[in-house]
Amino acid sequence: MREDLEDLYQDEGDTPLLTNVRSHADFAAGQGRDVYFAGNEGEAPTEADRKYKFSVYPERMRKPTDDELDFFTKRRDFMNRAKQELGYDPLDIDPVKEGYAAGDKYLAGANPVIRLFGPQTQEDHRQLKKVVDEGRRKAEERKSYGMKLLDGLDTMFRKDYAAEVKARRQAAELPGNETELINIAQNDPDPVRRAQAQMVLDAARARKVELEKSKAATQLQNVDINALADSVMEGHDSPIAVKNTRGANIHAMVKTKVLEKYPKFDMTMADANYKWKQSATNQRTINFVGGALPRLGALDDQLKKLPNVDLNMINRVMRLASKEFGKPEYTNFESNRNAIVQEINTALSGTSQASDMRIKIELENLEAARSPQQIRGAIENLRLALEARLDVDLSPLYPIEVVRGEKTMAQYKKELFAKYRHDYAPHFGQEAVGVSANMPKVGEVRKGYRFKGGNPADKNSWEAVR
Repeated sequence: MREDLEDLYQDEGDTPLLTNVRSHADFAAGQGRDVYFAGNEGEAPTEADRKYKFSVYPERMRKPTDDELDFFTKRRDFMNRAKQELGYDPLDIDPVKEGYAAGDKYLAGANPVIRLFGPQTQEDHRQLKKVVDEGRRKAEERKSYGMKLLDGLDTMFRKDYAAEVKARRQAAELPGNETELINIAQNDPDPVRRAQAQMVLDAARARKVELEKSKAATQLQNVDINALADSVMEGHDSPIAVKNTRGANIHAMVKTKVLEKYPKFDMTMADANYKWKQSATNQRTINFVGGALPRLGALDDQLKKLPNVDLNMINRVMRLASKEFGKPEYTNFESNRNAIVQEINTALSGTSQASDMRIKIELENLEAARSPQQIRGAIENLRLALEARLDVDLSPLYPIEVVRGEKTMAQYKKELFAKYRHDYAPHFGQEAVGVSANMPKVGEVRKGYRFKGGNPADKNSWEAVR
């Protein structure tokens, strides 16, 4: 048996199967496919060969036709391009494997106890199972979507190819130049040639229109233009991201929708905001802060277990006594505090390097011998600092009102300045909104303070009225 003949063109649908393996030949013949079965040289066909549409032997084996090879090559290239455009091969997706991978990723990002020793409680196991099931479900959806898309594209290719072959055969005896075909269709004295030329022209034009429709339909499949436009207008997405992921046609349609509602919408600002949000530095800081905030809650819970009172001197004595008697309250609090301070300072600095001075100060603020009110105040200050850092990294470079063209940047800055003057001016004995028309006169009394002159925002320009 010649092993080199085994299973040529085996998986190509209607393409004939060339094999020297009877089990494969039987299966293909049962599907109604043409089978070229290769036996030993000099061997005559047997009774078993009658089940095959063709039974050939090396001395009289024919090669596949040019049409068969052309179909095989074009279909293979078309499907490979389709998989590249899709970004993955659905057959490569293993939902079970991806579900477990999602579970591993969840465990890697969990708290240290779960990360080191695995799920500890029924709730941990339920959460892990939920993550695994969700990962598997998403993988199944991606695989199903990919298979349906490729099946549809394969059907479209076969129809287009059949139309192409038909047109090619009709045009075999006609010139290929469209101008010449038009001339024949309009002026040839032979009515048959006129009809043939017109059929070729009509088929070519219909095929072109069909291809354009199919291409547009494929691009628009499962795409909600209004939702994409709303996302861009709300600042959750950007024009450049839509273009990179959806293509130029959908990008143009989304842009049109956005400009219908906001004619002055600034696409460049929207793209800049998107790049700012996606920057690696911001994402790293956001991850640091997201990991540090829950730890403060854990530290607050441990604080409630300390027997501290309002006098730090007594707290220091209780701390020493607790450690001497082997009680865990203070050691647990301090070990967790040390780790949390390092994490928080990493989050606030935005890098893996933290300031030694800042760490020293925060450790002093969270010293275990302090009163509960002092420690709780230090914890709250750290929480506010983390939230402020998070606000900075989540805020866009350009306010959404400016991006939409509802305000200019100058107007926005003016309003912002007025707002902060409104919020902070009373701390300096000034009226809420500082405008030149509302400037106090020397000697004027406001809120129990007399204006001495100078800058009204300077507290030294005011004196208390006795």
